[in-house]
Amino acid sequence: MKEVMAKAIKALLGLFLLVGIAYVAWWLGSAILKAFLGLNPTTMTAIAGFTGLLLVPIVTYFTTRSLERRRSLENAVREHKTKLYDELIRGLMRMLNLQKLPETMRPDEMQEFFASITPPLISYGSRGVIRNWNAFRKVSRENIGDTSAIMLSFEGLLKAMRQDLGHSSFNHQPGELLGIFINDVDEILQKKKNV
Repeated sequence: MKEVMAKAIKALLGLFLLVGIAYVAWWLGSAILKAFLGLNPTTMTAIAGFTGLLLVPIVTYFTTRSLERRRSLENAVREHKTKLYDELIRGLMRMLNLQKLPETMRPDEMQEFFASITPPLISYGSRGVIRNWNAFRKVSRENIGDTSAIMLSFEGLLKAMRQDLGHSSFNHQPGELLGIFINDVDEILQKKKNV
């Protein structure tokens, strides 16, 4: 009970402080505006021009710095996403034996792969990628023998990753991305339609 009262008092004091600061800022701004409007027009024009001359470079500098900081952060996140998505695609292609390698991923390697990919996926994956990742895992778990369902779900994940990296994925036809590494993708899709 004491903690709730203490939090309420702190919130109330914070509100009073905020209102006080806003009042002082309003009063100071109105006093400066009254003093400015009380000047003769020639002096008013000169002060307004000088103020504009000073403010434009300052505003430009801080706006540019803010945009550069945001762009730098976006580039760093994009770099992490690109690395994550490359690792995810390579691991899934190996797990699904889409690279036509002599050996597929062993169960212990799959567990290690899923465990290693989860933290960066949580940190850098977009909502669409995470939703498609969860859908892919669900389809893979529930439809073990249904290759076409697993492949289409995998393609949905690929589309989400491409979209997150800035590619337009709305124009892709079903099977278009799968066709890059699966020769008989049309047959797989036709079987899915016939079911």
